Amino acid sequence: MQIVDTADIVQYSAPATSSEAYGYGVQWAAGDQLWLLGPDQLVRLDASGGSWSRTVVDPAATDEVPAEILDLLQ
Repeated sequence: MQIVDTADIVQYSAPATSSEAYGYGVQWAAGDQLWLLGPDQLVRLDASGGSWSRTVVDPAATDEVPAEILDLLQ
């Protein structure tokens, strides 16, 4: 998966794996967060200052996961 800005510059690039439950599980959430719901981990991508940061999030840490993403995990 690649995230490319309006100038066609790659801002983020990483493999996206599929799972039986979520498929490729790429979902936008409030606050310009892109969530990747993979078979082994939950990843949040945040846009900030013109670039993207990647954070692996524990799905059990419900205070860190938006409600719309938690709904997909159940």
